[in-house]
Amino acid sequence: MTESADVATRFADEFASWAVTLPAPAIEQHRDGTLYARGWSIRWCWHTDGALEVRSSHRMTDERWSVLQVDGSTQPRDVPAAMMAYMPGDDVTRIRAEHKAAWSAHGEKVTAAGMDFGELPDSIRVEESTMIWRCDGDDWTTTVLPPRPAL
Repeated sequence: MTESADVATRFADEFASWAVTLPAPAIEQHRDGTLYARGWSIRWCWHTDGALEVRSSHRMTDERWSVLQVDGSTQPRDVPAAMMAYMPGDDVTRIRAEHKAAWSAHGEKVTAAGMDFGELPDSIRVEESTMIWRCDGDDWTTTVLPPRPAL
């Protein structure tokens, strides 16, 4: 198995509960891209050394961002906390301002790294059984997904 296939298998393992995998052209041609499937928004970018950078967000979970290295390791990227927690006596105004600033800085890092999710046109609708994806520069493609595995 090639290093690209190994990294792609690790990607598939991470999203196995949703039966979401990278599209074949992304693996075979090391093409960067974006996909939407089963509540996930996923952006991937290949590094020149064969590592795969993946940023993902699900409507029911926190954002994730990491680099799947060819040696099998995973290098996490920093993502701010999704929620703010308050305790009695906390300076809520300060906590909100810090949270907003952290997410603003994160957005700038995401954009600088080329990890923004691609915008879907309003005319495209993501169904439970489909994955909408594109490699950068291509048109959006719809792929029927296999059923989710039993948990």
